[in-house]
Amino acid sequence: MVTGPGGMASSHHMAELREYVIERFQEGEDKFSIARSLQTRGVARPMARELVEQVEMELNATAATEVTPANYVLGFVGGLLGAIVSGVVWIVVLIFADYEVGLLALAMGFATGFGVALFSGGKQSVLLNAWAVLSSVLSLAACKYYTFYFFLKQIVAEEHGQEVAGHVTLFGKTLNAFFSNATAVFSFYDILWVILAAITAHRTYTARVGD
Repeated sequence: MVTGPGGMASSHHMAELREYVIERFQEGEDKFSIARSLQTRGVARPMARELVEQVEMELNATAATEVTPANYVLGFVGGLLGAIVSGVVWIVVLIFADYEVGLLALAMGFATGFGVALFSGGKQSVLLNAWAVLSSVLSLAACKYYTFYFFLKQIVAEEHGQEVAGHVTLFGKTLNAFFSNATAVFSFYDILWVILAAITAHRTYTARVGD
């Protein structure tokens, strides 16, 4: 309890002192200067230091849990980078192995969940968690589309030659063909990979922000 010249401070006076200390911290003043200024206001030295320490701890706790716009932006970037990096790995494996490795979906979930948690500063947020999951799903969908394009170009090359295959572009008619044959392109395992990627992203993010 903070005391003044007349003994015990009223709750109203205590609230005023707390507001004063908070304002001084927000202005960038150090805690020792704030404690000295409280003493000039008639607050006993031990109690002044106690109040300043208490307010500092509360402000630090609030700052540790508060999610700012910057945290959201950086978290978005982290999830995007995780999606891109894991997507590139998927494509490289596809090109060199000439095979689609669905288990890489777990790596996608880990990369996006880790990226969001790392870049956001370990802030816990439903929106950041949702972005970690969504970015893993979007990355997996993009890789699935590239896989379709990759094998479509191979089939065209085998049946009509490399010259004709050279006209197969990443978008345009390829995109139309992808959606037109969605039921044939996507299998039960693809749905399973999407679910696993989403779960992995969620668990990775929550584990990181819980550290």
